[in-house]
Amino acid sequence: QLRYSKPLELPTLVKEELVAVPLDSDVYDATRDNLPDLRLLDGDGKEVAYVVKQATTKESRRERRSWNAKDPSVRPLENNGLEITFELEESRDEQPEGLKLISPLRNFEHRVQVLSSADGENWEPLVEDGLIFDYSRFMDARNDSLELPQTEHRHFRIVIEDVTQEQQSQLMELTRRLRNENETDRSERVMVDRRPFRIDRIELWTNVVRNDVPRETSYPLTGFTVEQDAEAKQSIISVDSRREPLTSFILVTSDRNFSRDARVEIEQQRGGQPHWRAIGSANLSQIDFRNLRRSNLEVPISESRQPKYRVVIENRDSPPLDITGVEARGPVYQVVFLANPKQAYRLAYGNSSLGAPNYDTAALAASLAEGYKPIEATL
Repeated sequence: QLRYSKPLELPTLVKEELVAVPLDSDVYDATRDNLPDLRLLDGDGKEVAYVVKQATTKESRRERRSWNAKDPSVRPLENNGLEITFELEESRDEQPEGLKLISPLRNFEHRVQVLSSADGENWEPLVEDGLIFDYSRFMDARNDSLELPQTEHRHFRIVIEDVTQEQQSQLMELTRRLRNENETDRSERVMVDRRPFRIDRIELWTNVVRNDVPRETSYPLTGFTVEQDAEAKQSIISVDSRREPLTSFILVTSDRNFSRDARVEIEQQRGGQPHWRAIGSANLSQIDFRNLRRSNLEVPISESRQPKYRVVIENRDSPPLDITGVEARGPVYQVVFLANPKQAYRLAYGNSSLGAPNYDTAALAASLAEGYKPIEATL
């Protein structure tokens, strides 16, 4: 019933042990979604009960957790400033390590102060001369976040300077006066617009350390190509894989000082016609400007097993990025079972219609719940 099989290489066992074997690209390439066509067989060809679980590692990892400030109050100040105050929710214990001012606007620069208080009356400075900016008119550079020093205070106050800035229009009105085809007078008028700095919401964030995190690995891609759609002003990167479980793509480029929106799409059928559906998006950036150094070249996606993907980068009027490589990452899944030291084992897989097995896995579940760590084998 199964097209392929691979023997397992186990360490020397002296008694029954909990064993885990990670799946590889060959298995993913030949199996269906959710792995119903996967069987573990012993040396006599009998099926052995197993569970498929995601591998974990003891490596510590810092992950950002975000939430919105609740019910902030706003008060205009003299000299065209703005004051925003808010209090942490009683149900939330963690203190923010930073804040982000979410705004739809571009082309701005504002000085920001952040203060904190234990009682909402007496304020202490946290950030005295912060800077948020968007320099889209000149280059793809934006910073709308501020890191906060550690504090136990629950009340916060943000003061933004000059929230209604004069924005010079890129258009100019030109008037010419002619007499007998000779120009006698010329006047130019620049349009100036006073635009308020709009804030949609205030996002707070903190870094959480996880000590037992899912193990990830880089899966080798079978190829990628880059095409330019001049009409849509897009770079389209076509990626081929062997249907491994992927959760992100990381682009490789030597370009600097850019910020581009990108998305990952998969091909699906709709009404008998193929179309591309987005499964993840991110803002790609690589900023190296004075003391500002920031890089994010990763596009996270919903876990997916597809033979083909494409990454679409929105270039707008900027030149395309020089993409020299693509890395694919995803979780490691492993088959966990109870191994007898007197038996050999092999993994059989690959069938277009075989249903999923229904084993008695109570002993496996109890062993994993008690914290027993499997011995790792290889295919």
